Amino acid sequence: MTDTSSRKSLEQGFSLLELLVAVAILAVGLISIQSLENQNIDASNYINDLNIGMMLADYRLGEEQIKANFGDFNPPLKSFENEFPSFTVDTAVENGLSLPVDLPIELPGVLVVDVSWKFHRHDEKLMVVDYLPTSVSAGQGILNTQ
Repeated sequence: MTDTSSRKSLEQGFSLLELLVAVAILAVGLISIQSLENQNIDASNYINDLNIGMMLADYRLGEEQIKANFGDFNPPLKSFENEFPSFTVDTAVENGLSLPVDLPIELPGVLVVDVSWKFHRHDEKLMVVDYLPTSVSAGQGILNTQ
């Protein structure tokens, strides 16, 4: 009986090799989880920048619509571009589409807002397009006082 009790005491516990393998598996798992967390943070930062770009584009669209609709009426608008200096906002107004045929209607003017910024040394760009009413694009404005 002494042989079986001494054999059980020798079999208890883990060998050094088993512990090294377990620690290596745990380290690989933790490194992969950390890598996923870093990717999650990068994606969150990119989405935050995209939301800022959309906010700036929407704000500029609103400014241009007010200017187009009311002419000289310039309410005190807050400039968000000063709060986000890494973003640049450009606006262009085009006089509608050019088609190879004449149409009996006037096509609306096109308002294009480009927002650009850098994300991890890459140039990112967001373009938002809106259409002006035909009377506004012709320079008449919506409020006609005739």
